[in-house]
Parts: sequence; structure tokens; C-alpha cells
Amino acid sequence: MTEAPLTVGQTVTRARNAAGMTVAQVAEQTRIRGTLISAIEADDFRLCGGDVYARGHLKSIATAVGIDPVAVAALVDRLVHHAEVLVLRGDSYRLKGKGKEVLQGDERG
Repeated sequence: MTEAPLTVGQTVTRARNAAGMTVAQVAEQTRIRGTLISAIEADDFRLCGGDVYARGHLKSIATAVGIDPVAVAALVDRLVHHAEVLVLRGDSYRLKGKGKEVLQGDERG
């Protein structure tokens, strides 16, 4: 039995935990609000202000926790390009890939 691939948020969370860092420490190092980091770790990108900002925040967080920021950004790009729109409400969207929700965001950015 193969394990399901990690979401972007799970990847960042695991790396942060492996680095022995708290959300507050990552927030201090990256100057990204802790609430935003927690939302990203929960695969909720609505607070990011758009795709460009989400990618930038993820790259900063990835660098802080010791994983390849380019690889994390590429993972987001793959999810967006290979996902189907699951729910569209106003300016918010959720993307679904392989049977589960993998990304949420806000189209205003």
C-alpha cells in the first residue's frame, strides 16, 4: 500500500518540526505573521493575498525551515495545474486533486 503524497502544508509542517522550530520562530525569521504560517500549514492560502504572494510566502518559509524553496514553489504550481476547481464562492476557490482538497485561495490577488 502506497502512502498518499503530502500536501504543501504538510510538507512545510514536517520540515518545520524536523528543524525543531515553532510557528513563532518561523514568523520571527521570515517576518510573516504566525496566523498566516498556520493557515499555510493547514493548506489554506486565502490569507496570502493571491498566488504570487502565496508562492513568495512559501519560499520564505521553506528557506527558514531548511527545505528547497524552488521545489516547494514547483509543488504548488503542479497542484494548481493538475487540480480541478471543486468549489467556487465569490472570490474564493478550493482546488481538489486525486480525491481530496489540496489547495485553497483567494482570486483577488
